[in-house]
Amino acid sequence: MPKSKAKGSAYEREIAQRLENWVYETYPEFNDVEFIRVPNSGGWKERPDIAGDVCMGNDIYKLLVTIECKRLRQFPKFSNIFSGWADLNSWWCQTRKESIPDTKPLLFMREDRCPTLVAMLKDWVSRESGYQYLEEGIFLFTDDWGDKVVVMGIDTLFSLVHPTSIVELK
Repeated sequence: MPKSKAKGSAYEREIAQRLENWVYETYPEFNDVEFIRVPNSGGWKERPDIAGDVCMGNDIYKLLVTIECKRLRQFPKFSNIFSGWADLNSWWCQTRKESIPDTKPLLFMREDRCPTLVAMLKDWVSRESGYQYLEEGIFLFTDDWGDKVVVMGIDTLFSLVHPTSIVELK
């Protein structure tokens, strides 16, 4: 397996584990929740109810989001409108296009030696948290569908959103 593919697969497993820990620590009633990396890196065509890079590991729960993960040695600088913006927008568009209907897109991304960032629809995080204006450590842009998207650290996501907006009992 090429080094970049192995790094991406490891990152998908890392995100699955972080989500699992967060759900269990925040909502202990979901003590048997299990997130896993989607086999074939999102290419599991036998299951039309699964898309993205991370899914549920058991059939007890339903995932309410479609999760894409991007792990790079170094991101293009987002301040450069010609390179960084194009990549971020491309990743976000892929996440939205590949999302299962009636799920919310979540894009996790990280470069070497940096914390994980998460992109999500602003109106969703505003409704979930009750915050109308999110400022700390957040980058905001408008996507190709005309929706506002926020980019924040993963710990900010975990502090603003309740696990039951990510996963629910079937």
